[in-house]
Amino acid sequence: MIFDISYKYAYALGCLYFLAVWAVLFLRMKDERKSMLRIGLIWMWVGVMCEYLWWLRDWWHPQNVIGTFIGVEDFIISFTHFNVTIFVYKYVFKKASSAGRDGDNRKIFLRMSAIILLVFGPSFVLYYLFSLPSYIATGSGLLFASALVVYKRKDLILPGLLTAGLFFIITFVMFLIGSLVYPNVIVDIWYPETAKMVILGYPVIDMIWYLVLGFLMGGVYEYVFQKQFVDSKRPSFKEDMRDIYLIGKRFVQGKELIGH
Repeated sequence: MIFDISYKYAYALGCLYFLAVWAVLFLRMKDERKSMLRIGLIWMWVGVMCEYLWWLRDWWHPQNVIGTFIGVEDFIISFTHFNVTIFVYKYVFKKASSAGRDGDNRKIFLRMSAIILLVFGPSFVLYYLFSLPSYIATGSGLLFASALVVYKRKDLILPGLLTAGLFFIITFVMFLIGSLVYPNVIVDIWYPETAKMVILGYPVIDMIWYLVLGFLMGGVYEYVFQKQFVDSKRPSFKEDMRDIYLIGKRFVQGKELIGH
């Protein structure tokens, strides 16, 4: 370990990274805060269930701080993952969701049920009946649900692709940092079958799975509630980066003036 951080905290560090990304979105998107908390608290349980039923059994086996099968880290990572995938596109490209075109609660429930059924139906069948690895089983479920969204809403294809790309960048940075802090993290935490192919510290299986997850979540909220992406007046990533650059530039110029 380059920084001599115990393996016990490797998973926790990854959670802190995602918490930091989520915190940026939460702080900069004031009008979405209630939705972010509500969505996160709901999907958090979905992610933890998936960890318990599938992923911790044949994909990876991280040690958590309290040493149990399911730890606090699983709740944090599930809460932040789904929040980030749903809202990162809006922040980066300065978008918001319009008022729903269809406010019928029955239809909203049916669309949500269809997504859940398409994600979890194939996952259960492929994993428990055909004994396929969990990443293939759950990944197939995500693809089925994505196919439904694309079939119903062609306008959500581009946001889905862009969200997949953004989420890839976010996760790539996480794995890169992880490999620097703990060089053997993939070998120690991932099962041998899932750690065979690694590019710059990023397991290829995770890479593909995260791209699929990003594509689905990039437009699933708009599909379920029949909303559309519209331009927003809130701050965007580009504007925040410009402000940070200007602040840094003034700071450097100030130091130069003091030096003279």
